[in-house]
Amino acid sequence: MDHTQAKARIEELSGLLEQYNHEYYVLDNPSVDDYTYDMLMHELADLEQQYPDLRSAHSPTQRVGGTASNQFEKVSHEVQMQSLQDVFSIEQVGSFVTRCREEFPDVQFSVEPKIDGLSVSLEYRDGRLTLGSTRGDGFVGEDVTANLKTIRSIPLTLKTELPLVEARGEVYMPRESFYRLVQEQEENDEQPFKNPRNAAAGSLRQKKSEITARRKLDIFIFNLQRCEGRTFSTHDETLQFLEDCGFRVIPGRRSVLRPRKSLRRSDPSEIPVQIFLTILTVLSSRSMRFPSAMQWAPLPKRRSGRSLTNSRRRKRKRRSGALRSMSDVPVH
Repeated sequence: MDHTQAKARIEELSGLLEQYNHEYYVLDNPSVDDYTYDMLMHELADLEQQYPDLRSAHSPTQRVGGTASNQFEKVSHEVQMQSLQDVFSIEQVGSFVTRCREEFPDVQFSVEPKIDGLSVSLEYRDGRLTLGSTRGDGFVGEDVTANLKTIRSIPLTLKTELPLVEARGEVYMPRESFYRLVQEQEENDEQPFKNPRNAAAGSLRQKKSEITARRKLDIFIFNLQRCEGRTFSTHDETLQFLEDCGFRVIPGRRSVLRPRKSLRRSDPSEIPVQIFLTILTVLSSRSMRFPSAMQWAPLPKRRSGRSLTNSRRRKRKRRSGALRSMSDVPVH
């Protein structure tokens, strides 16, 4: 591929990815699956790496994804809500680990399940919830405080009264809630949500909070964005702190030194969740010049699909038993 061909392909890929981003994050109505989207994004990133003079500041590779809706008041994030870096093989996991170790020889990793939902920020002032917002494009999100307050697992007051605590979590719709909602929509001849992620996003962005409350959303907290009055040396310490504050913290996490070796012991086809790695040391993640978090997707995620039939719902219910304690969580 010569320079002229690369320029044309980059423009084509950029247009497609912006269209798919709009469908996924704004319309909640995706037209392609995650695997197709990710492959196009990787192709664009590879071309931009080969032809850096063709990389635009407005390229889809230079943004988190999504835009703030006009339905809600916009909120600027003090700490950017970054996205995770997708990889699709053990070798790519190894490359990520190598890059981390080159910068921080004594680095450790936290391995955690990745919940497929809608990322939000919860801000507490003097122990009280004052602001809840969506990620949006990572820099500007939407104020959905009233709707987030309908999620019973989100504490309205913390067990500590520090001046400021900002936590990041993933709002999701439990499978049983999703099956019930889809059945109601089909019975009412309404267009059903295509998957739990879109159902969660659509439910959280309702103008009437009573509709959100009826959808029975839930949340897992997975990161401390900001904190005043306390200091921490590791990511694991922040998660323990958040748990002590009363948050429902992401379960099943573990600290490891050799994540690549740990993941090799398992057959990817048998892993029912995506795995993402985060740098354990908070100080290190702040000074890194490359993504300090990534996710390993051994199986393609789904962006689109037809509505669930009764037989498919029963099939998915049976499969969910493999997740045991997390059987009610939409993880891919």
